Amino acid sequence: MNKVKLTKVDIWLEKYNGELILIDSKTAKPNISNFKDFKRTLLEWIAIFLSKHPNANVRSYIAIPYNPYEPQPYNRWTMRGMLDLDNELKVASEF
Repeated sequence: MNKVKLTKVDIWLEKYNGELILIDSKTAKPNISNFKDFKRTLLEWIAIFLSKHPNANVRSYIAIPYNPYEPQPYNRWTMRGMLDLDNELKVASEF
């Protein structure tokens, strides 16, 4: 095992069915240069939790509280292809 310095989880939710949801909240227009770091954070959170609880049901998300491009879809991240938009990004009302 490698030791890593973790970024703190902004929102930690545990559902009644045992599912764990870890959320990293961001501003509406985060720096595009940080995409790789955001993805790494999500993966590290899951990896560390699963290393201690291998049968856990855990998900991690980047959350953006509002969509500055409304009524258009949020598009700042879509061009980079770094996130699975259906499974790792929650914007505005989805959040």
